[in-house]
Amino acid sequence: MAFVCGPECCNANNDDTVPVAGKPVQADPTREAVEDRPVKGIETSTGTAAAAVKEAAAAPPKLEPPKALPTAEGTPITQSPALAASPAPTPTKITTWVYKPFNDKVIDIRRRATLSVDKEEKAGFRMAPDEVFEVSEEVKATEEGEEVLFLKLADGRGWVFDKRPRKGMMCIRQEDLHKLPPPAAPAPALAPAQAPPQQQEAPATAQGETQEGSPADPVEPSKKDKG
Repeated sequence: MAFVCGPECCNANNDDTVPVAGKPVQADPTREAVEDRPVKGIETSTGTAAAAVKEAAAAPPKLEPPKALPTAEGTPITQSPALAASPAPTPTKITTWVYKPFNDKVIDIRRRATLSVDKEEKAGFRMAPDEVFEVSEEVKATEEGEEVLFLKLADGRGWVFDKRPRKGMMCIRQEDLHKLPPPAAPAPALAPAQAPPQQQEAPATAQGETQEGSPADPVEPSKKDKG
């Protein structure tokens, strides 16, 4: 491409492309106009560009796998295969119990699993003998050398226990009631002791009475007896 330069371009030194005033400038054959140079990878056809945009929009996006989150110490959190394969926890099974104390007394329900009778351990509720209740949690513990099963009441009142070490049973499962021995029959009441019958003695004959008990007429001495 050729163009005509004005007089202001003639001040440049050692520029053989700068023409003298009025002469055309010869283009450098090694140089090409930017607008004439094709750009690789881009087609100027409107239809081809529209098809490329449509194809890119229809292609599903590529999702990267989630990255492990770092902990406070900087170690990524990873889930063990055993934990991932373990089944979900099952809901707690509700069991039914009966309060059958060995001493036939009421019990103070505890705030937590303990045998302590301190005032601060009492939940403010009591349970009477033969009361049926539901349990949501059972905890085994060793108390005074024996295994005790603590029972958490499902109604939220607190805890009781199945026995007192070295004393006896406190609670029993409802399905095990048939294992209890039948209650002993009450002893018959004793009749009040009766005094043995006393023998009646015949009244002694008083002086001046006959055998029939009629008083005898007094006998006055006669005059002959006096003489």
